[in-house]
Amino acid sequence: MTEMDNIQDIRSANDAEDLDTLLKDFDQTSGEGLPSPEKLAEMARKAPEPIATGNEQVEIVSHRVLPKSGEGSPGKGVYLEIKNIASAAIGKLILETVMFDAKGYVIDTVEKTVTDFQCGKTRVLRIVTSAEKADVKSYEVKITNMAVTPVATAAGDKRIEVLKHGFHESTNEETDEFNKDIEIAIRNVSPETVATTIFNAELFDAEGSSMGEVRHIESDIKPNTSRAVIIPINSITGYNSAKSYKIITSKTTTVDTQKVLLRRDERKVLPNGDINVSGIVKNVSGIKTDASVAVTFLDAKKEELGTMVLPVKDIEPGSVRNFSLLFHPPAGETVKTYNIDIGETADITV
Repeated sequence: MTEMDNIQDIRSANDAEDLDTLLKDFDQTSGEGLPSPEKLAEMARKAPEPIATGNEQVEIVSHRVLPKSGEGSPGKGVYLEIKNIASAAIGKLILETVMFDAKGYVIDTVEKTVTDFQCGKTRVLRIVTSAEKADVKSYEVKITNMAVTPVATAAGDKRIEVLKHGFHESTNEETDEFNKDIEIAIRNVSPETVATTIFNAELFDAEGSSMGEVRHIESDIKPNTSRAVIIPINSITGYNSAKSYKIITSKTTTVDTQKVLLRRDERKVLPNGDINVSGIVKNVSGIKTDASVAVTFLDAKKEELGTMVLPVKDIEPGSVRNFSLLFHPPAGETVKTYNIDIGETADITV
């Protein structure tokens, strides 16, 4: 075979753009007719190995190219199976998938979001390209963002022990409306009657962002007794989507320090916009006493609009007294909620 024959064979291989054939047929020639280094590099390109990378919270169980129809058909995306191996739910997980053709060129980059991924569960994802006539041969999948839902917690104090807690979900049979509260079981572990205990509950969404806070008061808990408590959370916007909470016992008093307890209260909005708050207090001590009812009015941002104090005189031991007061909100302001504090007449000042 002459040198010209060799060159002609090289040109034929070049036309076919088959690098293996080209190099096999090229045998000790002068190199004339060879493709440029750039062309050779182009001919040598191939797709990278498929990669799917997890982390300490997310395990990649399996992954493969997802065919358009059956075995051997062009690839349309990625089949991915993942598992939450964290100790808590993952509120939001974002995966980025880069898809390649046979030459290693990027076909598409697809972002996939997974929400409410519970601990110990697996998810199967089918990540598909929108590129027309694409044939996915390889891919790279990686986690770009993740938010873990905080674990729900409830803490007592030296007198109140939290036995258990959790969300309480129910559906109204008549209206078919879904409702969510927090249910907490507590026990007075002290030798004294607890006059009042105040719980502050902060709600969180799936991504751990705060949704707001509610306050709940329980009263007259006898020594060494337990109680199931429902903490309503419907005053918080979007409360039904809450995924976690943090409850603290912010204050606990005994009958030695708080003789008068709040037994009931309600709010009415009058036609002129004024707010009427009324309720019942009880003297749980063994002596006649006076008390002050302090009501703090708050707007939707929990900012104080004003406080009113009403003295309640000469409450006999074991007896109850009604109270009622009227609040006129500042111009342009709306009362969203209120807090009531009961104390000795001299204890509360505004």
